[in-house]
Amino acid sequence: MNAISNAILSVAEIINQSNPVRSSRPVAFLLVCSALALPAPGIGQSVDESQVKAAYLYNFIKFVEWPPALFSNPDEPFVICVLGDEHTSDVLEQSIQNKKANGRSIRMRRPHSTQDFKSCHVLFLGFSDRDRTAKVLHELRGSSVLTVGQSEGFLPLGGMINMVRHDRTIELEIDPDIPNMVGLKVSSRLLVVAHIVKIKRETEAEK
Repeated sequence: MNAISNAILSVAEIINQSNPVRSSRPVAFLLVCSALALPAPGIGQSVDESQVKAAYLYNFIKFVEWPPALFSNPDEPFVICVLGDEHTSDVLEQSIQNKKANGRSIRMRRPHSTQDFKSCHVLFLGFSDRDRTAKVLHELRGSSVLTVGQSEGFLPLGGMINMVRHDRTIELEIDPDIPNMVGLKVSSRLLVVAHIVKIKRETEAEK
């Protein structure tokens, strides 16, 4: 089994084993971090870091429930989109080959327009430009697209899950209120391994 498959299985197994009643969030979170240790900072975005991001993106679709009306038939695949991070998109594309989640096959796309964004089930914004991030999130307002970012201001702008580099690990920050507003149900097993962040949204005048 290759490193990518190991990373994917590690994320899934730890989330599955995390009991939202008996396990505290910090303990479960530390288990995730220890299983997915990253290279020392300063090396740049290594292949290992891209593998961890790809593993998280793949596993998010196992622990989030989308409105049934979004799927036209039982065989319609999940679509994971990556914008602005070629390393992660390449690793993800390789890692999801012949894999399924909740009975559906998985496709990876590199979107280019608002229409493309709205066709995704998961959209990862792999850049930190605040204005660009705000523009994409504004275009997706009200859509049942799970938005994932990796920048400090992602959640205040309306993003749903933020992957934050901390020392040698990638931590998750989640604001569950925003997914709930668009009909996405985030499993408690995912919430228990994340930092729950409640943020007052910025108004248009404040942006």
